[in-house]
Amino acid sequence: MRKFLQTLPAIVFFVFAIIAASYMLSGKDPLEIESPVNGQAVPAFSIEGMAHTDIQGPALINFFASWCIPCEAEHPLLKQLSSEAKIYGIAYNNPPAERDKFLARLGNPYIRTGSDMDGSAAIAFGVYGVPTTFGIDANNVIIYRHDGPMMEEDIEEARRYLK
Repeated sequence: MRKFLQTLPAIVFFVFAIIAASYMLSGKDPLEIESPVNGQAVPAFSIEGMAHTDIQGPALINFFASWCIPCEAEHPLLKQLSSEAKIYGIAYNNPPAERDKFLARLGNPYIRTGSDMDGSAAIAFGVYGVPTTFGIDANNVIIYRHDGPMMEEDIEEARRYLK
């Protein structure tokens, strides 16, 4: 038994080495996360202030939070884009009062907002961090996903999906 315990670290190392080598040889980026919802209808959800039935495309759905610094950084671009597109806002892990203070301070680019306090909407969409923005077509099918804050160069790409 003692001999097995002495060789256990080497066995674990070789298992991880084999896994890493298989990723490297496959050509896939192990950090690249594919959206589980692209090409699917907006997932069913119901949160404070909004449900999936309230969303009508073409539009953007933006997951944000008042405590999120990158969300605040992208906010002026969302306000700019809101003059030409419908944007729905889902405040992740954010009480309605905090969400509303954030929007009162920075301006509200959203035609409707809801608070996803338990993360159920984020889970349904496959969101793993905020901000995350989805584009949906006229049939409410998800056709675009942007993880992280939208920057000036990302706005043109988002516009293409809103036509």
